Amino acid sequence: MLIIGAGILGLALAEFFSRTPEHGSITIVDGGFALSGSQAAAANLATKGQQFARDPHFELKLRSKKIYASWLQNLIDEAQTFGAHLSLAEMFRQGEGLDIFKNVTDRDHQFQRVEQPPEQLEKLGLPTNAICKLHETQIQYQDEAWVDASVLMQLLRLVLENRGVKFIEECLDERSLLSEKMHLLKERDPILVCTGAWTLEFLQSMELSLPAALQKSRRLTVGSTVSLKKRSQSPDFCLVDLVGHAGRTKVTLSGNDEETHVSSTTLRIENKESFDEEMRKTLQTLDDTMLNSALQFMQGTDAPVEEGFAHEDILHHKTGMRIGFGHSELVAVKLDETFEGHPLLVCAGAHKSGFLFAPVIGEVISQVL
Repeated sequence: MLIIGAGILGLALAEFFSRTPEHGSITIVDGGFALSGSQAAAANLATKGQQFARDPHFELKLRSKKIYASWLQNLIDEAQTFGAHLSLAEMFRQGEGLDIFKNVTDRDHQFQRVEQPPEQLEKLGLPTNAICKLHETQIQYQDEAWVDASVLMQLLRLVLENRGVKFIEECLDERSLLSEKMHLLKERDPILVCTGAWTLEFLQSMELSLPAALQKSRRLTVGSTVSLKKRSQSPDFCLVDLVGHAGRTKVTLSGNDEETHVSSTTLRIENKESFDEEMRKTLQTLDDTMLNSALQFMQGTDAPVEEGFAHEDILHHKTGMRIGFGHSELVAVKLDETFEGHPLLVCAGAHKSGFLFAPVIGEVISQVL
C-alpha cells in the first residue's frame, strides 16, 4: 500500500492497515509542505452546529467520538512498550463546550441552527438537553472533546515506525515520479491520496480525473493555532468559542491543564492566485486580534491587553492551509481509473475534521475498497 500525504488522515489510515500483516508493507510519501493543515491544528472534536438533515457524517462523528479515548489509549499503551512516556490526560479532554456571542440576537440565531428535535436525539440514544441556552449570550453543549493534534501526530508516527511503516520525504506531483515508486507495491495494492488542501492540484498534476465530490465549489482557509501558558482564570470548559457578530469570526480556546490552545480561521481565500499576497497582508493583524480576544476572556476583563503581552506567552505558533468542498466534511472515494494497475482512492477531510474522523477512517476506506 502506498499512502501519499502524512497528515492526520494518511497516518490514521496507515495505523488501521498496519494492525495486521495481511495488508502487507505500507509506505507513506510526504512532501513536507510548510503550511500543512494537520501540523497547524489544535483539534476541536466538536459535533455541535450540525443539523442531522444536512450532515451525512453525523452518526460517523458520534461513533468516532465514542471510541476516541480507547483508540488513543491503545496507541499510548503500544508506544509505552518501546519506551515512550505519554498519558491520555496530556493529550485528550472531554467535557462541556461553550459558545459566547456578542448579543442575544446572534445567540438565538445560532441556537435555531443547532437545536435538534427531541425525537431524533432519542432515536440516536442522545440526551435531549445536550444543547441549552445559558445567560443572555451563551450556548452550552454537552460531551465535547479536544485532542492535542501535534502530540497525536507524533504518537502515530512513532507507533507506525515501530510497526515497520516506511516514510519517504519526497513531493510526488508528476506521473513519472509516482511511477518510480511502483516497485514498492505488490500487484493491485492500492494508492491512497491524502494530500489535504493540495488534493485538487495533485490530481490535476497527475492528469487524473476528478471525482464528483471534488468538483464542488471549494474554499481555501488559513487556520492558526497559538499555544499559551494556562491561566488560572481560564474557565473549566473543554471548548470555548468566542463568536463575532453574525458568526463571521470565531476564536476557539481548548487544551489540557498545562496550556491553552487558541485557534482561529484567520482568512478565507476564494482566489488561490492571490493567496500569498493576501496572507502576508492580513494574517498577522488577525492573529494579534485572536490572541488579544482570547487573553481578555481568560483574564475575565474587557480591558485592552498590553502591547506585546500576548507574544510573551507564546510557546509555539503554527499556521496551515485547509480546504472545504461544498458541505462535504469528508471525501472518501475510489477513482474510476487506476494508476499502472493500482486502485486509486482519495481521502480528504475539510478544515480540521480529519482529526475527528481519525479513529474510524480506516473502516470507511476499507468499505470503499
